[in-house]
Amino acid sequence: MGVYESGKVTSKGQVTIPVEVRKQLGITTGDKIIVIIQNGEAKLEVRKQKKLTDLVGILKTGQEHDLQEARKSAIDSVGDSYKKGE
Repeated sequence: MGVYESGKVTSKGQVTIPVEVRKQLGITTGDKIIVIIQNGEAKLEVRKQKKLTDLVGILKTGQEHDLQEARKSAIDSVGDSYKKGE
C-alpha cells in the first residue's frame, strides 16, 4: 500500500515534500528530485547527492591517493578558473 500525503506549492513554485514521504524515500538535504511526466501523471525520482568521500576508490589506479591533497587541488583548480573568468 502506498503512502498518501499532500504537499503544498508556494508562490515561487516550490513544493513541500511531507516528512513521512521524505523518510520513506530517504530524501535528505541536497538530493535532487527528478519529475517524470507520463500520460498525465507525475513520478518522482530521487538522485542522492554524492560526497567526495563516496567517490574515493572508484578508479583503480594502483596508486595511493591523499584525500586532503585531492580537495586542495580541486579548490585550486576552481580558483584558477574563476580568476581567468571561465
